[in-house]
Amino acid sequence: MFNYSVDVNVENNIKKAVSLVNGNYEFVLASKFSQIEKDNYLYLVLAKGGYKEGSYVTWMYNDSYSALSNGHYDLDLKSALIDLSNRIS
Repeated sequence: MFNYSVDVNVENNIKKAVSLVNGNYEFVLASKFSQIEKDNYLYLVLAKGGYKEGSYVTWMYNDSYSALSNGHYDLDLKSALIDLSNRIS
């Protein structure tokens, strides 16, 4: 079984990036993007919030640039979790 856990320092960086996004997002979880060594700076992120009440967003987080990208917004929880599972490489 693969270990997709996130180092606490990286998680703190992700939480900071999420807190800077307009839309009042709250960090929920993060996972490694893949087990491939060259992808070790990429993470998947799930956050709750946004402009639509009760919605979730998924992002890619690039730890090299401390940046969130490729957001999928206004998802219900089930859709957000399916989106994350589909993105894992």
